[in-house]
Amino acid sequence: MKKNESLRETEEALVFLGRLAGTACRHGIPVDLQLPLHMVWNRVTEERSNVRDTLNEIDLLACRQLEDIETGSSSLLVGQQWLLNSFVEGMASVMPVEIFPIFTGVQLQGIICGNPDVDVDLLRRVVDYEGYEENDQVITFFWDVLREMTSQERKLFLQFVWARTRLPMKESDFEAPFKIQRDAKGDADSALP
Repeated sequence: MKKNESLRETEEALVFLGRLAGTACRHGIPVDLQLPLHMVWNRVTEERSNVRDTLNEIDLLACRQLEDIETGSSSLLVGQQWLLNSFVEGMASVMPVEIFPIFTGVQLQGIICGNPDVDVDLLRRVVDYEGYEENDQVITFFWDVLREMTSQERKLFLQFVWARTRLPMKESDFEAPFKIQRDAKGDADSALP
């Protein structure tokens, strides 16, 4: 009885995650869902995936069970499909999942999750300067420093200034420009601690 309750809770959590991801997608908010490409996104879009690649994403030891791979009947994949169905059910409650097959797994992952890499050039194209010009020395330094950051540091920067760790995939997906504003007081040295 306890196992059935645990399975039900897992299913409900995945339905909720699907609703959350679908709602975020409808509002143009990329979510950092690091779900496997072959196991999730390719299956949601009904794109065919190699069973070996799919198993390799979720369990390297299961991938080595060649007899299951050759028949394509891995019990691990059957269980994962059940979990995926719950996730898709949640997404279906807020968006039309029937259109997903027109995308590839990579495209759908990009639509829902955004770009996993912080594209500095994309960010620079959508910036709006208030009190600065694009060629000001401080702005040049800003872009140089942002380019020198690691991917993780760029994500932390985005989290700090925008409460997100991912950018939309293209310029037209930005709801508002990225703003760099000069302090209204004008004396930058007085703002330091």
